[in-house]
Amino acid sequence: MNQICLMDNILDGHHTAYLKTLNQIPATNNISKEMMTISPIRSIVPYMKERFAVFRYAFGEVNHRFSVLHFLYIDNLYVAGAAYRFPKHCKLIGTLHQFPQSSIKQKLLRMFCRRLEYVIVHSEFTGAQLEEIGIFNYVVINYPVFYNSGLQISRNEMKVNAGLSEDKMVISALGGTRSDKGLDLLLQALKYIGKEYHDKLIINIAGKEENITKEQINHTLSSLDIESRVVLRLLSDEEFYQNVKLSDAIILPYRTIFNGNSGPMTEGVYQGIPIIGPSHGNIGALINRHRLGYTFESENIESIARTIEHFINDKWQVNELSEQYRQSLEVGAFIQNHQELYEKLIN
Repeated sequence: MNQICLMDNILDGHHTAYLKTLNQIPATNNISKEMMTISPIRSIVPYMKERFAVFRYAFGEVNHRFSVLHFLYIDNLYVAGAAYRFPKHCKLIGTLHQFPQSSIKQKLLRMFCRRLEYVIVHSEFTGAQLEEIGIFNYVVINYPVFYNSGLQISRNEMKVNAGLSEDKMVISALGGTRSDKGLDLLLQALKYIGKEYHDKLIINIAGKEENITKEQINHTLSSLDIESRVVLRLLSDEEFYQNVKLSDAIILPYRTIFNGNSGPMTEGVYQGIPIIGPSHGNIGALINRHRLGYTFESENIESIARTIEHFINDKWQVNELSEQYRQSLEVGAFIQNHQELYEKLIN
């Protein structure tokens, strides 16, 4: 197998796990490098230069004439990539994590994808969105569970270890407190939950402090008669797993601007935990298609509150559809699907 070069320009969080997993495939070569390419378009010239630098670096590292270059995260590249002159000797793959809402970005994405052999997406829903704008050279490979601790411990034991009540339902909002993940919407929604549910519920918030600050979170929670646990720092893999494991449900109060895959959702599904998420986009489609839990009207705080109440009253259980989807999240399938795609390009 000829050399396959893996390139990412962000090297933290799930990006690292994603890269390390694919780098297990024989003949893959990691050329990834942390580069400043995540800022929004404020000034077009530095924006384009910053991304052109990524392309120049990546192609400079690809030395074998028949190599495959796989950009693992094209979300912050395709706007500039549509205008970049790519070398002809290299076959290109790109992975898209979120479908753009802007019609201009959709046009630029279509132009960029014409230069790729394949664009990889992580759901059939995103694939259908690509088809709607004229992109058909896509492959669906489910986003997997990267971390699966061998720790054998029950949910109640995990709750006790975290200092939480065993007889209450723990709803967890996990990950960085970015504004697009809507933690502030969840905090506002808690005010609308009926008082009869307060003593049945624990809100568990854990992840890196970002746009939604510790002060904002604690200010809202202090005014509510609902038990809570707040851990605001970057979690290790083990800590993240523990927070998933102690949960009775994972909630994703994401704004409509968020239309990608969710690490907490994937981990929750794999652990047989119901998901409470927005009805829009990829996440809503996955929850409803595979019966993974409950959906609420996106960005509607009263709908979030009613859905939490419904979860407390309901008795969700793992079902045939959710189990089939859970099995598709195995990291082995993720590796095999990529390897087969690579082999198709070099044979």
